Amino acid sequence: MRIAFINDYDCSEYLGGAALVNDYIIHFLQEAGHSVTYIGINPNRNDWSLLERDAFDILFLANLPFLSVQQIEHLTNCGTPYIVFRHDILPCCYVENPESRNEYTLIKNLLKNSHKNFYISETQKQYYHRIHQRADDRVIPPPINLTQFFNQNIPTRAGIIYLGPISEIRGINEILAYQKDANISQQITFCGKLESSELLNKIIDSGNIYIEEVPRSRVPELFNQYEALIHIPNFFDSFCVKVIEAELCGMRIITIPQRIGRYCYAMDATALAALMQKDSLAALQGEIMSI
Repeated sequence: MRIAFINDYDCSEYLGGAALVNDYIIHFLQEAGHSVTYIGINPNRNDWSLLERDAFDILFLANLPFLSVQQIEHLTNCGTPYIVFRHDILPCCYVENPESRNEYTLIKNLLKNSHKNFYISETQKQYYHRIHQRADDRVIPPPINLTQFFNQNIPTRAGIIYLGPISEIRGINEILAYQKDANISQQITFCGKLESSELLNKIIDSGNIYIEEVPRSRVPELFNQYEALIHIPNFFDSFCVKVIEAELCGMRIITIPQRIGRYCYAMDATALAALMQKDSLAALQGEIMSI
């Protein structure tokens, strides 16, 4: 199959959970014998011409926040089968009357006309069902290789860490407020790329520690050095791969479970990781081969 994989950022541009999952899916599809062309659309990249130049058997639509109305309409009406596999939740899913939003009809048609819609947690699916629902909509955890994440049983582990982009949208202000309200006396180590010097000042002024972003290869080591991971997003996080990685390393999670899609799955980290590394990929492959 000739597959166009349409997304916003790849791992070289933004190393987040969604990018890692997408990279894993692409490599799996290539190893399965498919020809995969990555088409990135973001403020610094526009590969749309690849879609216009080449013919594809199927379109794989991941995160599409930077596509224009005309581009989304083209995907919906071009006649090429497509699979929707979003990691995020669009703003119109949150409002009381989503049909009042300008993008409502656009997104409804995108979900209505797809070959299949995949969601990575039950709550994410419920949000999108406020716009359009189908009986064949399917929930699977995001597929990713987690074999490098395991508990090294280090007896001296201690401390709390936040790992990831340090920005307001990622809930840094909420974490600092939670630390104060919950009387957490331990310092929190914030590790990641800073959005602004203002946030750095807030971290230092509240008695916490900042360390620079570490390579992906060092994350399992870091997770085995600390006792707890803190993650308190100010939005509903559709899954959060970081949480399952930390759990596999034996970390305690400080969070609000209702805001994280991982907790839609009533199973321990080991069982869920097995699904993510095998069953989710099989489900995607099955849908592609059914076209």
